[in-house]
Amino acid sequence: MGNGSADGRSRAERVLRVLGPALLLGGMALGLAGMSDVTAAAERNAAPKHSWTLFAGIGVGFVGLISCQFGYAREMLRLLGANGRPHKPGPVRTPVMLTCARCGKVSGPEANFCAECGAALPLPTGREARIPVDQMAIQRGRV
Repeated sequence: MGNGSADGRSRAERVLRVLGPALLLGGMALGLAGMSDVTAAAERNAAPKHSWTLFAGIGVGFVGLISCQFGYAREMLRLLGANGRPHKPGPVRTPVMLTCARCGKVSGPEANFCAECGAALPLPTGREARIPVDQMAIQRGRV
């Protein structure tokens, strides 16, 4: 069953990839014809004879645009990085905060120097030098 539905879906995509741009171009042509009729009638101070083509072109163009989106949806998702496979969760990385050895101020993981005293921050080597973000927020009274 999976193979049959995939074949049907790919066939529908192929049809929409041809039909969508054709409808979009047809809608643009109808819209341009209607617009030229309306502007020509305005210059003559007369009623337009084929203004319906402007409104028909808007509808046909919209259907063509939607058909293109459905026909090329998989390709757009692939280009955007969505591959359709479920995401396997990896390890959660918690940013660590560095504590200054001189003054005890907590600095962000990207800091090289203490914002309080300017001392060089040590590279985190042991667990005592690493403070998780949640604990840092507790220390600052934000949680």
